[in-house]
Amino acid sequence: MSGIELLQAYIDSHDLDRSTISWLTLIVGRYARHRGGAIDMEDFCATRVNRWISVMVEEARLSRITIKSYRRGLLILWRWAFLEKHVTYAPLGVKPIKAALPVPRGWNAPTVNLFIRHARNVKGCYRCGIFRADYLDALARTKWDSGLRLGDLMRLKLSDIDVDGRGAIVQKKTGNPITFRLRPSTLKAIAAIRPESRQRIFGGVVSRQKLFHLVRQVCKEAGLQGSLKSIRKGAASAVERDYPGQAGKFLGHKTPGLAEKHYIDPSIVQRESPTPPPLDDGDDRQAPPPKDAA
Repeated sequence: MSGIELLQAYIDSHDLDRSTISWLTLIVGRYARHRGGAIDMEDFCATRVNRWISVMVEEARLSRITIKSYRRGLLILWRWAFLEKHVTYAPLGVKPIKAALPVPRGWNAPTVNLFIRHARNVKGCYRCGIFRADYLDALARTKWDSGLRLGDLMRLKLSDIDVDGRGAIVQKKTGNPITFRLRPSTLKAIAAIRPESRQRIFGGVVSRQKLFHLVRQVCKEAGLQGSLKSIRKGAASAVERDYPGQAGKFLGHKTPGLAEKHYIDPSIVQRESPTPPPLDDGDDRQAPPPKDAA
């Protein structure tokens, strides 16, 4: 079995979104180029994989975070191949990659409002008749209120939202349900894009590539740094500020500490770091007597 066949077998046996498939395909392709051609099951060994990692580190063309991501993706395939008995050796002995995590940066409420104001100036409409400005408005507001990933937003239906704005959806990435409540302004924005004519509210209107391109244009005009992920991070940070310890629940995380590591923007939380108790100021203390000379 070749590496491409293994990847296809993994894709066929898992419910993956297109971004994950593209990520794994990229990793297999890069490893194949390093090996000088198509890879096979013999290439899933610690010696060869470590050599690939070392070359990427030495060339310094990719960040350590990217290299760490490539390593993780290849180990996912290798681990599955071992469990399915496609390879003999378990994924052991692969050198770890230390990469400093960037400080999470999200958009606070005024920044999201600024994005929405500039999004309202976008001209044109999609083939289904929805105005681009209305679509971006509803998408940004729903993402802020719900904290949903973009993939879950694209699967969201009106039937997932009760009449009072309370919603629940099973996350595709984790398989766990997440509940949320949409504000009246968000429900009004959703009504403006006429979702009753389609099954899904946001899905099937525009491709991700075109959506990301449009978001980048709006960010450029508004002078903003970030993307749609910045809304999710900012919303989680605001929840953590007002309800300490609840950001992970808002995001639907199972892993403790994941929100603090990747989502909580300290500039939004604005919480003082814990400090030890103060020491004496020394004003009311006398110097200790000198020791007698020996």
